[in-house]
Amino acid sequence: MGLKWRVYWRSIVCVLVSLFFSFESIAQQRIKNFQLSNYGKEHRKRWKLVGEEALIFDNHIEIKRIKANVFSPDSQVEIKAKTAFLDRKNMNVLLKNDVEVEDKKGMRLVTNSLNWENEDNLVSTRDWVQVKRNSSLKIKAQGFAANLHKDSAHFDKEVKVTLKNSKKDKEVTIITCDGPLEIDYGKKVAIFKNNVVVTHPQGKMFSPQVVVYFSKDKKEKIEKIVSKGGVKIVRGDNVAWAEKVTYFDSEKKIILEGNPRLVVYPFKQGELKQGNVQ
Repeated sequence: MGLKWRVYWRSIVCVLVSLFFSFESIAQQRIKNFQLSNYGKEHRKRWKLVGEEALIFDNHIEIKRIKANVFSPDSQVEIKAKTAFLDRKNMNVLLKNDVEVEDKKGMRLVTNSLNWENEDNLVSTRDWVQVKRNSSLKIKAQGFAANLHKDSAHFDKEVKVTLKNSKKDKEVTIITCDGPLEIDYGKKVAIFKNNVVVTHPQGKMFSPQVVVYFSKDKKEKIEKIVSKGGVKIVRGDNVAWAEKVTYFDSEKKIILEGNPRLVVYPFKQGELKQGNVQ
């Protein structure tokens, strides 16, 4: 009898535990057309989010079809996703499925998941991301981090960037690297690291690190590309090496510094009209 009673009570305990966790997972409240705003110092609105539906749980809120606006003194960012999970304690948000981020300066990011840290306004993901900025810049990479109130971004690895100086410009520059890539939109600088390959209509350039400088105007055209740390340039059958290489886009000119070496094979007349090497 003792053994049977122990088995019986164990069964009861298991059922009660199962029921407890089942009730834990049931939403306490369901709200249609959900809205929530957050205010900072001086009662200034920091962000506002809306959703088609919200399920209220003890520790979090699950929001369907979320749309959020993040405000700062000089910018506004819009975030969309199919699903979001809002932590009720720290107000951090995990966005899932068809995540989109857009700002007023022409930047648009697409990914499958995104962590949004409320206090510091940081967004990050380990998933693949695709970024477009106006018509001149496209980025694909795995892993991303940025501050929504700052004009900078970090891309972790497997980076591919496509650059055009304008919609009508037929010349396309493609830069790949193992990563990371650091972009400061405010300073108009992009820094590529580790196994960098620059593919340009004039040839290919291989380097451990490449820094791209953009124009200060709204067009953000490529001004120059600086490669350091042992650079190799391949143009047809011709090869050049140097410790530092600077390419000026407007002049189509290349300057080699630090033990430059060139191996030049015979070429047809007019073949080098596209640019100059110093």
